[in-house]
Amino acid sequence: MEQKFFKQIQLFFWLVFVALISFSVVTFAVAPKVSQFFSWTAQEVINFKSIIILLSLAGIPAAFVLHSKRVKRISASLPLSDRLRQYKAGFYIKIITFEALAVLSLLGYLVTFQQTFLIMSGLLGIAFLINIPVKERILEELEPEELDEMGADKNN
Repeated sequence: MEQKFFKQIQLFFWLVFVALISFSVVTFAVAPKVSQFFSWTAQEVINFKSIIILLSLAGIPAAFVLHSKRVKRISASLPLSDRLRQYKAGFYIKIITFEALAVLSLLGYLVTFQQTFLIMSGLLGIAFLINIPVKERILEELEPEELDEMGADKNN
């Protein structure tokens, strides 16, 4: 069960990442042509940039905080398979938050051809990559005390 869980979560992560990169490449290629069909006033572009920046800068820490709170609420008395299932749900929400905000930033770039939107999608991409699902890190989040005790036992 554990191995299957880690493969599922890693597959999901990398599929979302590939989709995001693919959308980024397509957006970067077609934005100069697509943005010509939209007529934005300078004030509308500034307002749209502000909204995207605020959403991104609020969404990144919010996703981390909400995920941490969700993980802390997982009862240590549950079997590992149940804890992993609950962890997966929270992890998916965090990853989808980063992905959705990055897509929104890329759409902003697509319709305005403003570099600020690329910078924001890059920032969100970095936040996304910081969360590469690694088995040891996930287990440490779910069982920090048990891993600390095992490390102390090895040292003695």
